[in-house]
Amino acid sequence: MRKFLNHDFIWQSAIAFTIRIIAAFSAFFLSVVITRVLGVEQSGYYFLTFTLVSVLAVFSRIGLDQTLLRFTSEAFSNKNSFQIKDVLLKSLLITVPVSGVLSFFLYILSDIIANELFGQPGMAEPIKNMACGIIGLSVITHVSISLQAMGHIICSIIIINIGINLLLIGALLIFSLTDAQELATYFSMASLTIIVLSFLYWKYIQPVSGSSKKVTISWSVLYQSCMPLWVVMISAQLIQWSAQLIAGAWVSPAELSMLAVAQRTAMLTSFVLVAVNLVVAPRFAAMFKRGDLKGVEHMAKLSVFMMALFSLPIVVFMLIFPEFIMSIYGEKFIGGACLLQILVLGQFINVVTGSVGYLLSMTGNEKKLRNSMIFSAPFAVIASLILVPIYGATGSAIATALAVSVQNLLASWHVKQALGFNTFAIWRKLT
Repeated sequence: MRKFLNHDFIWQSAIAFTIRIIAAFSAFFLSVVITRVLGVEQSGYYFLTFTLVSVLAVFSRIGLDQTLLRFTSEAFSNKNSFQIKDVLLKSLLITVPVSGVLSFFLYILSDIIANELFGQPGMAEPIKNMACGIIGLSVITHVSISLQAMGHIICSIIIINIGINLLLIGALLIFSLTDAQELATYFSMASLTIIVLSFLYWKYIQPVSGSSKKVTISWSVLYQSCMPLWVVMISAQLIQWSAQLIAGAWVSPAELSMLAVAQRTAMLTSFVLVAVNLVVAPRFAAMFKRGDLKGVEHMAKLSVFMMALFSLPIVVFMLIFPEFIMSIYGEKFIGGACLLQILVLGQFINVVTGSVGYLLSMTGNEKKLRNSMIFSAPFAVIASLILVPIYGATGSAIATALAVSVQNLLASWHVKQALGFNTFAIWRKLT
């Protein structure tokens, strides 16, 4: 049974890994096209606006991402299609109104945010045109997670990581866009298009229910699970992006563009983590539901080994050849080589600690994950506020790398306390 588990896990991880390579390449190619077509200043406006919209989209999902994944995985393992639909419907009934309100206020406050908060007047129009992207990203994410929980990993990745990228690349190359304002408009249009397509596919693949009982998830159970995770999700965004947002108020658009490109490039390192998480997260939930703690431990250690093995060559390449990598975006971006080196070290810690966040959230330890984030998020903001005014973009990169490392090391410690094993212990025999 264990051999079958390993074979099945490795096979699905290999498929997810391959699709994630395509997704990572599409994100990388999109960034290259944006910088080449829009130039260093306009691409800086676009990247900062996209970061702001992405953070607000996470806020609007009220911590439901991993809750949706957990309960949908359990329902799918029991072949209960009614519960699958019920969980997604209730998630959207919460997310859509919240994201709609945030989109509205982002639109009407765009001038104030651009001029007063960031001191970047050129951001006002891109913010207005991308505001409804908050709704798009929120809905797309939830449909994608539902598909992931039902084992449709390839389509899940395409919907959340590839679809919008391909549409934007096409818009940039076909319509000869010249500024961030135009690209922001196409982003909103692309996100709404993907919503329609993803819903059509989700409806098409719904499994036949194996039970005649219409089992539902109560609102109280949903809230008990998602509210601690809401803090986690907000904290995760602060850890990953607060330094860049703070830098937006202190550095020039050109430096901001280099920082954004370097951070997105460094995050390519963690595509291995994302790929493996797509496979292991639903399995963690299902195994824990069955009381198979040994299976959870074995799966966690095997996944860490795979992630470390595949990510190390990428990290080494980025550390040795940062100037070459940044030059792909244009000669003006070579100055961001040191930013890439700093950020990739933080992402490597993120990878080698393993799926610690999913381990905690999929096993009912959401509050422990929340506690580790409650410390890490303020650390990220404070570090950014100290380092960015002094060192500019370099300070932002250092603050991000430190915050990502602290977050994952704390979560790894909580896994040891809650589940009794160490995700770092990959050198031991996998039994």
